[in-house]
Amino acid sequence: MNRFINAKFPLLSLALLSCGLMPAFAQDKQIEVSAVHSPLDAPSFLGIGLDEPFPGEIQKCPKHELLNAADANATSELGHVCYFPKSEETYKLHNTPNLGFGYTLEIMTFQEKPLIFNIKFGNNEFNNLAEIFTERYGPAYRSFTKPLQTGEGKIYSSRVHQWKSSGLEIRLDEIGEDIRWGEARIENVELRSVLDAEIKSSAKEAASKL
Repeated sequence: MNRFINAKFPLLSLALLSCGLMPAFAQDKQIEVSAVHSPLDAPSFLGIGLDEPFPGEIQKCPKHELLNAADANATSELGHVCYFPKSEETYKLHNTPNLGFGYTLEIMTFQEKPLIFNIKFGNNEFNNLAEIFTERYGPAYRSFTKPLQTGEGKIYSSRVHQWKSSGLEIRLDEIGEDIRWGEARIENVELRSVLDAEIKSSAKEAASKL
């Protein structure tokens, strides 16, 4: 991950979370990117509407000539956010907002709408991201510490904060699936309920055939 240099970021980050995708870093340089906007009264995250088609009008990132990945140089020259598909329903976003530290952002979709936003970041930035979410959504409704043990037997403690706001459920883990990175999972609550209902219906149908 690139290391973003911006010590005084909370208010800037709050504005970015509220209004959409604005400045981003590429190759350690700050660039201006076009904003992604959704109606002010519609629930959204980073300006991407929860009830709007994704990727919609967001442009696909230029592909690397040799790798199945975005071309870093060509992508940084675009000047606006873009996506690169990782699978049929998962997309990695590039030229994302400068929050004051390095991170990656992926979006998982369902019915061509954003279901889950997944942010990965360095563990040492946990407090910074917690401050951003608290500024944006208020105090976490739940905070706790959970023990984690690796396959090698090493034990770690991971702090966890959770928020609920405007159709979103947010979980911030100091240690994610990989102990080197923390993770933030932002979930579209309404769409998740639709998915859960479909899973339940499929399970009932399958059970009736046993």
